[in-house]
Amino acid sequence: MNDSSGPHLTGLQENVFFRYFIFFLLIAFSWDLADLDLKVMSLLGDSRGFAFKNHPLLALWLHDRGKQLALVVFLAMVTWVWRPVGPWKQLSKDQRVMALIAVLASLLSVSLIKRYSLTSCPWELEVFGGVARYIPHWQWGVHDGGGGRCFPGGHASSALGLMPASLPFLVHSQPSLRKTGRRIFLLTSGTGLLFGLVQTLRGAHYPSHTLWTAVICWATGAGVYLALQRRRIVLVQ
Repeated sequence: MNDSSGPHLTGLQENVFFRYFIFFLLIAFSWDLADLDLKVMSLLGDSRGFAFKNHPLLALWLHDRGKQLALVVFLAMVTWVWRPVGPWKQLSKDQRVMALIAVLASLLSVSLIKRYSLTSCPWELEVFGGVARYIPHWQWGVHDGGGGRCFPGGHASSALGLMPASLPFLVHSQPSLRKTGRRIFLLTSGTGLLFGLVQTLRGAHYPSHTLWTAVICWATGAGVYLALQRRRIVLVQ
């Protein structure tokens, strides 16, 4: 078992964290500043609703089955803490536990914010046959007349919440494992963005919901991982 990401890699860890965080943040802010959410949704739906809302490929395969697949991956990751396979064998148990805690924190942060969010889904808007009025998610505390609890994107987070699993690999001293980390990051982030696109096409989420979900998942998961790593360094020293 190889544990090569010691205290001397703390700077690399912080660099990876901030680089990816700024990347997601700039995209999300740019999208919001362009005020494109309602314009995009208006291209996909009308007063009768959204044509792709119940499309089998989107609703069944990419939503329902996608959610089930994400759950299987998460449960596998739990198993790999004690019975690692493949590249996970190259990490220490501490690193695998920290990655799992970071993923859990990422997923829980989205659930917690959704619980108190007053933002309703696009398909609830009056313009799309619902009862709610459009209010940007930045206007906290303002009811839009709908059911709320739509921000951030829950389905997208089922994959985006797994992004922190890449961290112990991304900051590893071995180049081959850092390459593995990049693959995990690209796979989880790419799948999360696909899940978000699916929900946008169905009328369930604005594009910004997916982008901010990525920001929240990465910031929370990577922040927790770094905090745990710092604590681990202190205990070792």
